[in-house]
Amino acid sequence: MSSSPASWNQGPDNGRTLIIEPVIEKMDFKNGAQRVMFGAMAGGSAVLLRFNIHDANGRVIASREFYQRVAAMDGAFAIQDNLMLGRIAQMAAVYMRLNYTSAVGGPTGGSDPR
Repeated sequence: MSSSPASWNQGPDNGRTLIIEPVIEKMDFKNGAQRVMFGAMAGGSAVLLRFNIHDANGRVIASREFYQRVAAMDGAFAIQDNLMLGRIAQMAAVYMRLNYTSAVGGPTGGSDPR
């Protein structure tokens, strides 16, 4: 996403401000030590990210939730737990890029088949 905000900010100043607030609402993350000691018995990991976009006056333009999880057996080696965080950040970045010029929505991870 690094190239998109740079190009957006190079445009002419139109006096408007867009404020983007990513907030992690809930997170259950199994670290490497938990995975080494307990493996799949440590349980799954999950993260819920709320992505709020509003203007300088506080008017909400969009509020979206993104969800990712790792099942206990998938996270047995701790790699998937870390990749889950990257996936949710990527989903938020893609959502922002797709919806910058017009509201088209996008995947949130909540209903993705698994």
